[in-house]
Amino acid sequence: TIDCIKVRPNFNWWAKDSWSEIIVCGWTWHNPAGFHRGGETSYILKIEKMTFRLELLSIVRAIRHKQAVKVDLLLVEGLHFKTQKNEASLLNLWEALDLPDDDVNVSAIVQSAQRYGGVSKTGAPSG
Repeated sequence: TIDCIKVRPNFNWWAKDSWSEIIVCGWTWHNPAGFHRGGETSYILKIEKMTFRLELLSIVRAIRHKQAVKVDLLLVEGLHFKTQKNEASLLNLWEALDLPDDDVNVSAIVQSAQRYGGVSKTGAPSG
């Protein structure tokens, strides 16, 4: 979720350094299902404020002609990054990105537990 996006355009396009600003406030990348704990605020990434100083016309050129967006400044304030594992030992970041957890040690332990009946295929304890 994003609380607000502010755009401060500079319409003086013919000037050499006519940078515009895009400010993103209160951006939260929430945890996927299965990682929420009680009333605790659940997120993977939270950014209080992110400022881009860029050339607005370069966005149009990027869309139309696949050119690069010209960025003068990228400023990130109040960045909070929080990873956690759920009961099935899955990492919230990999689940949100839909990537497998390549931690060989964890994978070997979970596979051995599944093989001997300690953990089901869903990750819940067998019993």
